[in-house]
Amino acid sequence: MKRIYSLIWAMVLCSGWQVVSAQEIYNFVLENATRVANSPTSSFTQSRVAQFKRTTLTYIKLQALDNMTELSGQFLDNQAFFLSEFLDAYFQTAYTSKKKSPERLKEIVEIFQNASFHNPLFDDDNVNETQAYVTEPNHITPFSTNTDWQKAYNEVRETLGLKR
Repeated sequence: MKRIYSLIWAMVLCSGWQVVSAQEIYNFVLENATRVANSPTSSFTQSRVAQFKRTTLTYIKLQALDNMTELSGQFLDNQAFFLSEFLDAYFQTAYTSKKKSPERLKEIVEIFQNASFHNPLFDDDNVNETQAYVTEPNHITPFSTNTDWQKAYNEVRETLGLKR
């Protein structure tokens, strides 16, 4: 996550405080996810998370192209950024802080899942596609690909009282 912040600041500084070109964050997150997913040195967990990011970002772009009259780079950048923030908060909350009981861990996963379900990005009835990571048992990222990631992230922050 720090790498994304560093990239954003580097782009801002190098551009002389001008607007970052369209889709730079989206492209960065997608390319990084593709690299990690395809790397033989990535752990199983890293590969699975990267594959989720790749699948989700591709889904968002394809749906946006089909459903929006005008697709802006800012829209894609925003979704990519908050997808990364959401997943970072998920892993920080669920797995890296102090030991949690199985019940508490399940509760945290449900909070993140519900935020994903409560905030669809598109009117898409194809639940076989959008819920594939949810219905597959033991998936490390059990979230809908059809999620407005900024709204989901804000919901999680509010529910759990997380700081930004």
